[in-house]
Amino acid sequence: MLRRIFPKKARSRTVGLSFVSLLVPACLLLVSPILHSEDAYLDALRLEEERLNDKESADRDEVKSESVASSDDQRAKFENELEASYRGTFLFYTKLPAKSQEEVFRERQQGASIDEVRKTIMNRYLHSH
Repeated sequence: MLRRIFPKKARSRTVGLSFVSLLVPACLLLVSPILHSEDAYLDALRLEEERLNDKESADRDEVKSESVASSDDQRAKFENELEASYRGTFLFYTKLPAKSQEEVFRERQQGASIDEVRKTIMNRYLHSH
């Protein structure tokens, strides 16, 4: 009699559909925390990467500023020596554009003799006017 009221196919189909309707939300509830924990982990990794990059950037800036200060000290020393030993050449040097002064200083840093530097200063001065 129950078979006439609840046919076998209908009952299994209803049970199957109700099982699926319960299974899908349960899976979503299980997967959601896993995905959320991966996102939190990836976010933590990104934050750590940014922190390390900022620290490396700050370290590079510090080293760069130290080398610039050292270069400025060397340039001041070069200019003082030029003024003390070769006053006339120093006056021409001061009238050169900043870019030319920098190039003359770099030439001296690379090992050019003072005579070569003096010739360069005079050539640059004569060609700039």
